Order: sequence, then C-alpha cells, then structure tokens
Amino acid sequence: MNTKTNSLHADKASAHSKKRKDVELFLDVKTHRQRVIEYLYSEFERLNLQGGSKLPPSRILAQRLQVSVSTVQQAYRVLADQGCIRLEVGNGTFLITPPSKKKHLHIAISMAKPNSVNSSPWSSRIAAGILQAASHASLPISVLSVSELLNGAHDARFRHVVAETDGLICISSSQETLVSAFAAAEKPCVYFNSPNILATIDFVSPDYFSFSAHLVDAGLRAGAKTFAILLNNRTLESSSSSQLRIAGASHAMARSMGRSTHLIVEPVDSMSEQSGYSAAKTLFDGSQHRPDLIYCAGDYLALGALRYLNEAGIQVPDEVMVVGGSGLHNPQTALAGLSMMDQPLENLSQRAVSMLLQRIKFPQVPTPGEFMSCGFFSGRTTTDLFNEHFVQIAKI
Repeated sequence: MNTKTNSLHADKASAHSKKRKDVELFLDVKTHRQRVIEYLYSEFERLNLQGGSKLPPSRILAQRLQVSVSTVQQAYRVLADQGCIRLEVGNGTFLITPPSKKKHLHIAISMAKPNSVNSSPWSSRIAAGILQAASHASLPISVLSVSELLNGAHDARFRHVVAETDGLICISSSQETLVSAFAAAEKPCVYFNSPNILATIDFVSPDYFSFSAHLVDAGLRAGAKTFAILLNNRTLESSSSSQLRIAGASHAMARSMGRSTHLIVEPVDSMSEQSGYSAAKTLFDGSQHRPDLIYCAGDYLALGALRYLNEAGIQVPDEVMVVGGSGLHNPQTALAGLSMMDQPLENLSQRAVSMLLQRIKFPQVPTPGEFMSCGFFSGRTTTDLFNEHFVQIAKI
C-alpha cells in the first residue's frame, strides 16, 4: 500500500476512533438520564399512582439516585414531552397519565420463520434466538414473521399487522418502508445490525470493526501483505456491516505504514458459493496483486473461493488463507474445517428482544446501541501461525 493510501486509511481510522469516544461520552450521559426515567416508570407502577399525583423535587430524586440535578431535570423534560407529566413552575411536577400495563405482547420480525422455505441458516439462527428469548420473557409474547409483507406496504393485511403488533425487530437496513410504517404508528423498532455506520441507539450488532481489525493484524504478523474482502455489491454502500468490515481492516492496515501492503474490496453479485468462485477467479486471473488472505462476508462465498483455489492448484492455507464471515460452522456440512468469524447470533437475538421490550415499556426512551464481540473458529483454511496471532490479539 502506498504512503498516500496509507495516510488516508490512518485519517479515517483516527476519525472513527474519535467518533467512538464522542459516542461513548454521549451514551454515558444518556444512560444516567434513562436510568432516572426507568426508575420513575417503575415507581408509577409500584405505587399505582394516579393522574395528578405529585412527583419528588429534582434535588431529592437526584440524591436518591446519585445523579446530578440537571440529569433529573432532563428526565422530567423527556416525560413532559411524552405527555406523561406536567411541570408547573413554583408548584412542582405532576403525573398526568400513568403508563399502560399490557398482559400480552406481539412483536414482529422482518424475516422468514426458522426452517421455512425462504429462511437461510443465518436467519434461522437469529429467528430461533428471538423465539427462545420471547418464550423466557416475564409475560406472554407472540412473534410474527412479516417477511412476506415487505412488498405490500399499502395493503390491508400490512396495515393490520402494524396496528396489532407492539414493536419490530428489523433484520436489514434496506427495509425502511417497514420501519417507516411502524414509526408512523408510533411503534418502536430495534435493528439487528446498526442501520448505518453513525447510529448510536436501538440496535445490537456483531462487532465487525474489531473482528476485521484483528483479522488483518493477525495476517500482517503472519506475513500476509495483500488482503481481499468479498462483499455484496448490492448493499456495499448502504450496509453498515460492510462499511464496518472495511473500516476495521483499514484501521489495521494503517499500522503497516511504509510497508508494501494492499487491501482489495471485491464486490460480488450475491452471497452464493458461485459468486465466491467467480470473485476468486477474478482476483487470481486478473488482479495485479494476488491476495494472501481472502476474507468473505459470508461463509458460502468462502466455499466458492475454496473451490476455485482447489481447481487452480493453489494451496490453502500455505499460499492463500480463506476466512468466512457469517459463522455457520456445522461439522456435518461442507463448512467443516473453514476458518470463520463466530457470530454470537443467539445472544444477539436475545439482546434484541430485551431492547425491544425496554422500548415498548418506555416508548420515548431510546436504548444505547450495542456491539458484541465475535469469536474466531480456527479451521484448516488459515495457518497455525495466523491462528496463534489472532488469539493473542483478541485477548488484548
């Protein structure tokens, strides 16, 4: 990688790091305010307060919760904007409408049901995690798949589903029509994967940035100089997961300033095995810099790349390493032996349900976005040296 390109990556990585620090400070302040709001809601329910009840002064509540007076005042203003309380200068703060209590919830997920004809192994694991979390909730929850309604945003059934459900777990950032319909009905939405790279609230996501940075860092230490990332061309510009993978890899590449290193982003038409095969063929037949490591956004892309490398007589992992990015390892399938990102899909699903329940209970209080660390399944498509370096880096 030339100095100019490296400098650009370094600037982007520095800006991303500063942005993350600003977000952390913002979320810290917001978390204190949210804690005050959640406490007030729980007190409304516990004491069975009625409209007109007077609430504690800001100073008293601040001492009780060990927060600043301004934080309590901010929380009161949020509740006032909701129409839940009224602020009377000189008289105090009064409850207008106590929160409603639901006995049964209905949540929608924008994906096919697990094990249905239209479901993928990745989405099936997410849906299964959501169903499991719903079954362990403190009150009954019905889960409805709305994937078949995505193209009928104006029909009667679509409107009925939006009206009858309490919230949405959105799996793809491209489903804005669905999200907009729920927002118009004042129903909360939680994203599985951040809706965009700047998002700070109401999402849970694998930490693509850190995993990609660790991957490239381990590759550099293991002697790799040229890295290729295979990403879906249809969502390359809109997908936060794609952008975070690139940003993480660029961040690690910036540390190789002065060395001859290269990062290639290779777009693919789909996440299929055939697309992985075609991309690998392009990389080795027509590229000036043949990659030492191919990082695929999906595991089936990696299988396609491996099939091409095998046909071309290119040794894996000695000549080129291959890593899958969706974590669908199954010893009974062709994925056995593939080195891959291990996404905690079940934990992510359960956290998404928890977030949505929080948003349903407190409609006007956003939840801080959350990135979950991903593990690494060290298979036979990466070298032992690379695997050792990755484990060491991930522990730091």
